[in-house]
Amino acid sequence: MERLNVGTIIGFPVAIAAYFWANRLIPVSFADRAAWEANVMFIVLAALLHAALRPVARAWIEQSCLAFALLPLLNALTTDRYLGVSLLEGDWVMAGFDLTMLAFGAAFATIA
Repeated sequence: MERLNVGTIIGFPVAIAAYFWANRLIPVSFADRAAWEANVMFIVLAALLHAALRPVARAWIEQSCLAFALLPLLNALTTDRYLGVSLLEGDWVMAGFDLTMLAFGAAFATIA
């Protein structure tokens, strides 16, 4: 039951984070890009399997903080609108997204 809790409680938010990862990593010119963004989200629901194979305490940590906390880093590596630039230019949409993802990562890590 503990493993099912990990896969369900944190697996679904991680799948949503995977959707954002796919949005950054799948090229804009890729055929059926939007469908594959959604497909990635459902594929990552395999987090249920990950939770079943890892020690419970490690599964919470591995699934909770990394998917969200690393999104701002991915944004910095794939765009020119990373957190530092967004804050300096007052682009609160991009800065807000990155800050929210960092907050989710910190919150999930704290919960873990």
